[in-house]
Amino acid sequence: MKGESHIVLGAAAGAALHLAVPYLPAGVLPLSVVIGVNVVGSLLPDIDSDESIIRQATGTNRRSGCLGWIVSLGFSLFGGHRAITHSLIALGLVAGLARWAGQPWALAFAVGYAAHLLADMLTRAGIPLLWPFTDRRFHLLPRPLRVTTGTLVEYLLVLVAVIGVARLWPF
Repeated sequence: MKGESHIVLGAAAGAALHLAVPYLPAGVLPLSVVIGVNVVGSLLPDIDSDESIIRQATGTNRRSGCLGWIVSLGFSLFGGHRAITHSLIALGLVAGLARWAGQPWALAFAVGYAAHLLADMLTRAGIPLLWPFTDRRFHLLPRPLRVTTGTLVEYLLVLVAVIGVARLWPF
């Protein structure tokens, strides 16, 4: 999925989380924090892609100099894009750190990370959940229904998710 789709789906997951978890503080500011942290979490798995929004925003893409080159080299040693950062190992690490932190924002970050992985499991490329043990790609949809990244179908899917969350919201 495109970075913009991950942002919108991360925000939708944050809004849904805020509705679903009773101990999260109520109000506009806490909701904004939860959604913001959720969005950052939903962008983080693509830190292994030089073209990703998060690498561009943090100045760690290859064109940004020595730091970007080092970051790129590091991720290439761990399988490149959609390898370690799209695996159960990474999700488990993020979830474990969230549990250890024990803060609502940490839970939001982990949910955003998971939302990214679920969204990428809808695509034709899938994700290697069991990396490094196997490179087999896992998908949530049968082959004919898998989404091609950057197409109208992707954006319609994002719209359906947002409408779904909006319908849950008690306006």
